[in-house]
Amino acid sequence: MRSVRNRCLNELRRQYRYQKRINAYTETIADDDQLELQSESSEDLTQLMTLMDNLSARCCEVFLLCKVENYSYKAAAEKLNISVNTVKTHLQRANKFLKDQMSKQK
Repeated sequence: MRSVRNRCLNELRRQYRYQKRINAYTETIADDDQLELQSESSEDLTQLMTLMDNLSARCCEVFLLCKVENYSYKAAAEKLNISVNTVKTHLQRANKFLKDQMSKQK
């Protein structure tokens, strides 16, 4: 019984983190005007999360730190032990990838 309970709790936590990432990212997109979502339907949000899963691990990590958790470039660089320019490069790649993929699928 305990394992079933723990699996359920893990799934609820995963869904909460998933929704939190979606909400934060859609706010970031609206603020940055880098991507235009035509509607915020669940299909679009699912598509966005799928695309984010296709980013490299480091790009996704940098993107989440800077855009979702509002770290400065310098703070993210220090946390990840990389240079500020590398942080900027990863953000640029993530934004370009997401923009390109969203436009292809529309």
